[in-house]
Formats: sequence, structure tokens, C-alpha cells
Amino acid sequence: MMPVAGTLVYAGTKSLSSYLAIGLDYELKDKKIDCLAWYAGETSTNMLRMPAEGRVATPHDAVKGMLRDVGKESATYGCYKHAKAMAMFGYLPISTINGFMFKALTKSHAKMVLDGRAEKK
Repeated sequence: MMPVAGTLVYAGTKSLSSYLAIGLDYELKDKKIDCLAWYAGETSTNMLRMPAEGRVATPHDAVKGMLRDVGKESATYGCYKHAKAMAMFGYLPISTINGFMFKALTKSHAKMVLDGRAEKK
């Protein structure tokens, strides 16, 4: 949804796949083929290692919300928690988001290096 410092490669590939899905959804409607860009937010998984509370959704709720929109929308946040979290980001200047996210991702990466889950850059 936006170019965030520290996640540029991820953001770029996510943008490409989202644009592709939205375009294909439009082009393939007459063939009865549905495509959906899913802007999933934080979901309680083994990778994220956060409990499902606040803005973090359960995998069940995230997928259920996404599946609800297949065939009805070309893009979705899926569940309410993810839509609400992204709406809040829309009110912040990108410079504020970049400063916050870069600091958080740098700290997170350092912790992952200590835990042996990532390589030192």
C-alpha cells in the first residue's frame, strides 16, 4: 500500500502482485474467473509470533474476511481489524510512518540476529 523504509523489496513485490490481481480481475470477469488482491495485515502466525489481540487477527478471521470478498471486490483488507489498522495509517504522513517503521524493523532484525533467525547485514 505504501513504500515503507526497511521493506522496499517486499513493498515493491506486494504492489506488483496487487496491481496484477486487480487488473486480472477486471480482464477476466467475463470468463467467470475471480482474482483478488488481499492486503492482509498482522496475523497471529508462527512467523509474526504475536497473540491475536488489538490489530492482530487470527488466521481464521483474516482468511474468512478475505474469502467473503472473492467475486465481489478486486481488492480487500479481509477482516475489520486489518481495514481499521490501515485506515489509521492513511492519516499519518509517510515521513512519520517511515521513521517509525524503520526504527521498529531495525530493532526487530537485531533481535532476530541474536535469536539466530536472521543473518547480520
